[in-house]
Amino acid sequence: MLKILFTLMFGTTFGFVAKKVKFPAPYMLGTMIGAAIFSISFDGAAMPANTRLIAQVLAGIFVGKSIQRKDILNAHKLILPIAILLTSYFVFTFVMGFIQYSLFDFDLITSFLISIPGGITNVSLMSEDFGANSTAVSLIQIARLFLVMLFMPVLIGKISPLFPDQPVENNLVEKDDDKMFMIDKLIPDSSGHQYAFTLVAGILGGTVGYLSGVPAGTMTFSMISVAFFNCNSHRINLPRFFRYGAQIISGCLIGSKITMEDVNNLHNLILPIVVLMIGYFITSFLVSLILTRTRQLDMGSALFSSSPGGGTDLILIAGDFGKSSPKIAIMQIFRILSVNGVYPLYVQLFTTIFSGMI
Repeated sequence: MLKILFTLMFGTTFGFVAKKVKFPAPYMLGTMIGAAIFSISFDGAAMPANTRLIAQVLAGIFVGKSIQRKDILNAHKLILPIAILLTSYFVFTFVMGFIQYSLFDFDLITSFLISIPGGITNVSLMSEDFGANSTAVSLIQIARLFLVMLFMPVLIGKISPLFPDQPVENNLVEKDDDKMFMIDKLIPDSSGHQYAFTLVAGILGGTVGYLSGVPAGTMTFSMISVAFFNCNSHRINLPRFFRYGAQIISGCLIGSKITMEDVNNLHNLILPIVVLMIGYFITSFLVSLILTRTRQLDMGSALFSSSPGGGTDLILIAGDFGKSSPKIAIMQIFRILSVNGVYPLYVQLFTTIFSGMI
């Protein structure tokens, strides 16, 4: 019990320090570093296995509560750009996964997971479910987010002016209606009732997912359950600190497994990260060129939409560039949805097919 408490204490402290110095994904990265330091220094870090399920439910809840009714109503208007984006990144993950597997010392499942375009906490939790190298997956996913946030706005600022804006259609629903749903009449409109209802919806969905045996099912079904109720009521709500809690738990889980051997091998991740990021930037540019042909997005909006990470922050930055934030938000939401709901099945399928052939 003391080992668990000290692991959480070290991890949480470093998480808050990382937030203070403005690290990317501070409660994930900082917590992981803190738990790893305790693990290496005292050879005593530990986290209960079932805490992973708690983190997965919370992660699913926060993805689900970001999906609004207007996003569903608008989806069919952007069906072609969404299909292009998701198909392109499915192909990218498949190709880059084999490149990483062929060039570097990763097993096949780890190679696919480090190539997934987004979701640090969620993909790290998936790596635990799949029995992959969770340390490598987490560190490379963190590097992806950091480098995307560092370089993507700069690249967009340089590339976008080279492509004159073309007329684009703008017929989206801008906000949700105030329709009163049946659930709204059953659940009182107070913060406490909303928090409880949201947690119950997420836990029930997560339980179904866990019992289903579907890869990453706990997180996926938690997300689906909360998204359903968020689109059919006004009672889904949860304080942000629950999200931070999921990141802290995930960071402690991964950090507690890091050994000195892992630290000594960190330099081996530099080249895989470089190869991965070059692939991401090339793919994002090519996808953006295709997206502009749909006449739904200009080049700047397409680049923001196809960015492999940093969705929330990039949506805010896009407003500073004068780009269509609602369209970018919808595209990024479907990227995140695919990471949580489709990629676990996709990765399992291709790993099963090709592991016996290689």
